[in-house]
Amino acid sequence: MDDKEFEQRMNLLKKSYNRVPSKFKADEVLSKIEDESQQQQYGTVDKSVNTSKWQKNSVWAVSLASIFLIGILSASFMNDHDEEKNSTAAEYDQKEMEELKKDYQSEREKRQKMLGLTNEQFDHLGFVKFADSEFARITHPDTIKKSTLPLKIAYGETIKYLLLPSEMVTSLKNNSPLNEEMSTGFVDELSSKMDDLKMVYDLVITKNKEILNTAKMNGKLDADYLYSRRKDLPEPVQLMISNASQEGIRIEVAPNQKEFIADIEMNDMIFGLDGKIAQSALNSLYIKQMAPFTYGGELVYDTQESAYILESIEYSLMSVRQRGELYSVIKSYYEDLAYTLIFGSSNTAVFSNGKIKEEYQTAWNYFLLIPSVSPMKYYLKPVVDSLSANNWEVNETYKLLDFNDLKDAVRLAETGELAKLMPTEELADSVKVVEWPNSELHQKIHGYLKNPGSKNPDYALSNLTPIESVLLFSYAQQSDFPEVLLDLTLPFQGMESVADIQAFLGNENILPEEVITLMYDERMSTSQNEELFGMIEVQTKETVKTIPVVKNREGVWQIDLGISVTTLGEHYYEPITLKYTKRVQRIYEEFKEAYDFDIIRSESPDIIAGIYLEALYSGDAETQYALLLDDVNYLRPTREEFIGEYSRSADVMDWKTLFESVEYQLEEVQGDHDQVIYFNLKTEYQTKDEIQKGFQLRKTSEGWRVHFMPMQ
Repeated sequence: MDDKEFEQRMNLLKKSYNRVPSKFKADEVLSKIEDESQQQQYGTVDKSVNTSKWQKNSVWAVSLASIFLIGILSASFMNDHDEEKNSTAAEYDQKEMEELKKDYQSEREKRQKMLGLTNEQFDHLGFVKFADSEFARITHPDTIKKSTLPLKIAYGETIKYLLLPSEMVTSLKNNSPLNEEMSTGFVDELSSKMDDLKMVYDLVITKNKEILNTAKMNGKLDADYLYSRRKDLPEPVQLMISNASQEGIRIEVAPNQKEFIADIEMNDMIFGLDGKIAQSALNSLYIKQMAPFTYGGELVYDTQESAYILESIEYSLMSVRQRGELYSVIKSYYEDLAYTLIFGSSNTAVFSNGKIKEEYQTAWNYFLLIPSVSPMKYYLKPVVDSLSANNWEVNETYKLLDFNDLKDAVRLAETGELAKLMPTEELADSVKVVEWPNSELHQKIHGYLKNPGSKNPDYALSNLTPIESVLLFSYAQQSDFPEVLLDLTLPFQGMESVADIQAFLGNENILPEEVITLMYDERMSTSQNEELFGMIEVQTKETVKTIPVVKNREGVWQIDLGISVTTLGEHYYEPITLKYTKRVQRIYEEFKEAYDFDIIRSESPDIIAGIYLEALYSGDAETQYALLLDDVNYLRPTREEFIGEYSRSADVMDWKTLFESVEYQLEEVQGDHDQVIYFNLKTEYQTKDEIQKGFQLRKTSEGWRVHFMPMQ
């Protein structure tokens, strides 16, 4: 379906929406369409027009003459009409039509059963109404007579409109990847259907609001508690909770904390679409499931996290070339969030005592660091420069700021004109990029290898940047300089000697033997205990390798050997090998000694999940509890409740034996956000219904934390 056909069908939906009955009956729909066609053909008489006596006589004269002519024409018309009708009946006899109607009704009932909805609820779904309208149209005699498309083919296309979101994703898994144009159409349809489902589920929630609002923990509504006691709820709610998740919908507490709502949560769907649709379309789905970003005019996330999200939304919008319905939705999110971040709301001002609040200063400055073409950067730079020069006191520049100018900047970016208006500049000072091989750096690295352990201050390791330390480590591996390897490795238990390092790395060099790009972003670094933790990103044409680095108290950048390799633009994948499990066990042993969270602050989600599973297998309830997310908005039992009821390890299988690999979608969003990672079962432990287990975590400012009951 191309964009033109999509628009035509949406227009058809709008016209036929109100005339589709709540319970589908093809004959009634056909009758209504035929009646409307006749009304449109013959029109109506305007009785308000006054006619003269002469005009009336003329009309009567013409009418009398017409009676004779109409009598002649009518006989011919009726004969022709009967012939066409008989021809149609010959090609599509009544029996075949009844079979189509029966089959269509069966397809409807199949989806209704999958969703667990009543007739009234199912008939309320917009995409079902659209499918009903299309079925009525293609089976109408006039359509059959005029159409060049065989009825069975038209019927096959119509049935696709009934497909549920889960069916759409499953069918795509077995087909070739979609190009960008087709991806746009796909996500538009998927998004629209999920909105329809969300609306119906919200109606179910409203109808059962009183009993749902009894699902509280510590006096607050709690979605996890609601799911745990779903067997005690009315049948419509049970069915909703059981079936909604299959379609990417989850029941959550509303941002106002006063009610439950149906929320879009399609991690599994997005995971299934990875590699099947264009990345820009996939990004749009990521953003959709994170919404809303404002609620009642207020920010849903904190100020800095909202800035991170806005940057991600802007990046997504700027990377889209085929713009559809979902693009417009994402753009509206962008405008709402940007406005609230810049001008505040009726309840939350961005300034206090005539001065811009610090959190907004930080957020606005963040946009000035964006290294690419950015409407927000273009729009905010003059006002930020003016305010910062005025000690951030509100001035005329801010007061005269017009939000329409940002909208204009977005339109210019969409047409490619904004790049011409933005000043030419290098990447922000905070972002360091090195293309390798690099002859100048090559000579510098060789100088360090020729002077290992030298007391010459020119060759002190503290002079190296984080990227240079990684390059030197790689050369030390190739050329066998054990002293350099030891100096540049972050020391930890089991990694005290060169032999330990070499055994751990094996024959694999820390850097690939091809043209690469190394990048270090200072904005992503964190400081703890007088040490700086950062990440080097190593890109090839096909892979991304992230290398954790730590600047110690002596000023030397050292390499943390927890290196992950992922396919560029796809998802993280790590086989559960001895190397991986040894790393997990080493960090687990260190962490459980005193529960020093600095030890795990910069670790990736799969490592944290591994530590939790290791503690579970070991019967170590204290460590499990220490890793749980501690947030008033999430369920977390008391320590006594957890140790007494939830931490039993009897019959728990060793996770290192059970799983063969771990994978998850890489999130571009900065700040706090949820993440589901997937542990793939070994073949012998797979069943027809389960080949992997999801593990839920949340990224916080302190690192990754585990949701209560992460593997349900």
